[in-house]
Amino acid sequence: MDLKSLQGLVNRPDIHRAVLSNYVGPYSLGIGQDKDSKDPVLVLQVPDASAQHFPSEISVRGESVPVVVKSGFQIPVPLRANA
Repeated sequence: MDLKSLQGLVNRPDIHRAVLSNYVGPYSLGIGQDKDSKDPVLVLQVPDASAQHFPSEISVRGESVPVVVKSGFQIPVPLRANA
């Protein structure tokens, strides 16, 4: 799958469900590039990837898309407006 096609699909709930399965918790899902092939990949960031089992790839429109899981994700803290 090319980068442009994947960009149009990454916000769809069914893509998130396919990657996350039964995971409940904070996460970030985006698009990156494979360091070797330069092909687009889904990048899942979670607080502790070792505690969960995520797929290494999912099928999107009949094509296999790799999933790279990174741990150490921290929930963003909203900025406070100074009054």
